[in-house]
Amino acid sequence: MAHSEIKRGMSEEKQTRSYYEVLLNGIKSTTASPESYVKYLNFASEFPKISVRNQMLIYLQKPDAHLVASMKTWNKFGRQIIKDSEPIKIYSPIKVKEEVMDRKLKLKIENTV
Repeated sequence: MAHSEIKRGMSEEKQTRSYYEVLLNGIKSTTASPESYVKYLNFASEFPKISVRNQMLIYLQKPDAHLVASMKTWNKFGRQIIKDSEPIKIYSPIKVKEEVMDRKLKLKIENTV
């Protein structure tokens, strides 16, 4: 991802659109040849718990990444982020709670999607 495409001070909506455009262009370029697609799939297999769109965003920004975590997680492990280092930008996880009615028990159950 070219960091010049996404600038500070942009509105959240414009940033989201910019990420989306970068994501679409990345998908097109990654799937353009079988070799690049296999390279991406090998990369994505290292991050099975991360969403497909975030795997692609990480791959586009830092294809040699091996460990990806939030700043809080790094700090929890006693590691520090280097000052002025460029962060990897991803979409935040979407966690939606929905209530489902269990017909047999006639109870409402909360599911996290």
